[in-house]
Amino acid sequence: MKIILLRDIKKFGKKGEIKQVADGYARNFLLPQKMAIPATADAIKNLEYNENAKTNKQEKTAKKLSNHKYELQNKGIIIKAKANEEGHLFAGVGADKISQALEKQKNLKIAEKNIKIKHKFKTLGEYAIEVGLGKEKVKLKVKVERE
Repeated sequence: MKIILLRDIKKFGKKGEIKQVADGYARNFLLPQKMAIPATADAIKNLEYNENAKTNKQEKTAKKLSNHKYELQNKGIIIKAKANEEGHLFAGVGADKISQALEKQKNLKIAEKNIKIKHKFKTLGEYAIEVGLGKEKVKLKVKVERE
């Protein structure tokens, strides 16, 4: 029986692969466990359509990220924060505030987990951090100014 795997199965195959298996193995194990579906003509068409859609989406995302990469590397962002006369911030600037500033200033949503900082910024000044854009990492200049 021909089947399409719905998830990766160790030492057997990866999600989306079409495999030839024994009828009993398919009917008694793979199909009830929802690990695979029968490889009918419609299922194969759907699989191909989904793979094409996934590829197109990845290409669009890569283009979008390359545009943002250029903008982030060259311009950076500015964050306003309250500070005392010596330049020490009342509240540290962390990944959450950087993510919010990127969304407001660059119209770019980046998850906090993709913003790599060792510790919160506690003083005014310029900092260089790494931001993950998909599979790439981009250097971003963050300038913390007095509010």
